Amino acid sequence: MEGLKSVRLTEFPPPNILTQTREEIQANAESVFDQIIQSLTSVPAATKTIGMRKNRNTDERVVDFTGTFDEVNDYFLDNGWGDGLPVVPPTIEAVEEMLRYTDMAPDDVVATLKPSGTQATVWSVAVNGVIAGCKPSYMPVLIAVTEAVGEERFSLKHAGSTSGWTPVIFLNGPIRKELGFNCGQGALRPGNRANMSIGRYLNFVFRNLAGFKLGDTDLAAIGRNFMPVLPENEENSPYEPLCTDFGFEAGKNVVVVQSAGCMTFHFTTAATAEEHLTLLALEALKELQGEAIQPFAAFGDEYRPVLVLSPMVAKILSAAGYSKQDIRDYIYDHARIDEERFSLEISRMYPGYTLQRIIDEGFLPASYRPDDYPDTLLPLFHNNKELIIIVVGFEERNRSCFIQQIAHQGLTCAKEIRLPKNWAELPK
Repeated sequence: MEGLKSVRLTEFPPPNILTQTREEIQANAESVFDQIIQSLTSVPAATKTIGMRKNRNTDERVVDFTGTFDEVNDYFLDNGWGDGLPVVPPTIEAVEEMLRYTDMAPDDVVATLKPSGTQATVWSVAVNGVIAGCKPSYMPVLIAVTEAVGEERFSLKHAGSTSGWTPVIFLNGPIRKELGFNCGQGALRPGNRANMSIGRYLNFVFRNLAGFKLGDTDLAAIGRNFMPVLPENEENSPYEPLCTDFGFEAGKNVVVVQSAGCMTFHFTTAATAEEHLTLLALEALKELQGEAIQPFAAFGDEYRPVLVLSPMVAKILSAAGYSKQDIRDYIYDHARIDEERFSLEISRMYPGYTLQRIIDEGFLPASYRPDDYPDTLLPLFHNNKELIIIVVGFEERNRSCFIQQIAHQGLTCAKEIRLPKNWAELPK
């Protein structure tokens, strides 16, 4: 639909097709045949085009509105630019202060964001950073995050789907300490400016630049709020940092961004390394695909759920000789779902489909054929490399959790943070 002057649409009768019986679906399908024929044999009236928008020349430094703090906030809410909380007025002086922390020019395009097709410039990144309450020194992180969600593979255009997923930002490198991120106890709690404001910034990118508006391009059934940045607790981790799993050297400043459907209960594990592994596999089965949700989150070319591992548990596993890949291997081998239930869910959600047909049409790899597994138990992942592991949280507690990823929506994207040449001289 993007960029088309007219679109031929025929609405399937409500309610949601997923709540209709096979007979109701067939009857409703017959009722729309005439509408389909009419749409295909006539020229529809031109409709609103969703496509590229011309950006204002940022060198103009135009003041759109002048008023008190309350008047500015009302102006933002009235125009759909706010998130319901007070925003920081993006004065020209505040935006220009942000620009000191990048070597890029204000008009440089950071990313083209769908569905609006807006070109996010360095200037617009700075504006939304100010609005979100970011410090000027956060600017290099904001640019990297915007680049990540602008990648085609991230599929930002799907972020307004009814599942209402939100992105999560992981962070590695010395910049965590330089900018004062919290990667230890209560890392996701409110109270830390860097963690909170950068997460809020990404929410403004979705709203103000990508163009997601409730009831229009954002059709979340219930939805979720934004997530704070989740920086890795590298100083208390026995493993190589997350960024190395994406081809970056340890010590590099890197953001990793992906969709987050939900975060599971922060469960407690046991004493020995082997007991920890057993419980991690059981929690993965329960929280990722067992009783918690339907087994279709794994559909798509990739599926990258995240194990947020307590530093304490990570040290116990590492001391016993288990690497991050050993943890992935164990969960892959031991967290499996019964083929009978898998097939039942397929037939319920997709009438006429069997597990074999799903495989034949490429929605799942051939490795999901039941004959390849004893007792017809199927793995949660496509392979033993997909599970992401990051060490975060309080060093003296054995609480861990999983973050569910939404398969083909919000695929994982990693970007190195580029610091300006005079970074060391700038106040942080």
